[in-house]
Amino acid sequence: MARKNRTPEENARREKIRELLQMANICSMDDIQNLFKETIAEFMENGLEAELDDELGYNIDYEDEKESFEVDEADTVELVNGERMPWEQVKRDGIDYIALYYVNEKGQQVQILDAELA
Repeated sequence: MARKNRTPEENARREKIRELLQMANICSMDDIQNLFKETIAEFMENGLEAELDDELGYNIDYEDEKESFEVDEADTVELVNGERMPWEQVKRDGIDYIALYYVNEKGQQVQILDAELA
């Protein structure tokens, strides 16, 4: 299987991960799994005590994407729950991504989820 072309940022990130794994003396898949479990456990412990923030938004130009929606003659769109919404309301209220953060003990936001919904 051919390797995909990676961006310089991806290569730098992979090199940092490789260095961290070497520093932590990670030699096997069991070591990786244990490190992952410890990290997730710590994250969950800190996250349960932390403040959560969310961000909802859109990164698309609804007018440019209108043809990908099924807009009827009444200028409404069917939502995933079967209800219909006027196209103007979709443009005003529609979201296509969600991000979740927790605020750590230093008051800094730490991203825990960044998901595209559309």
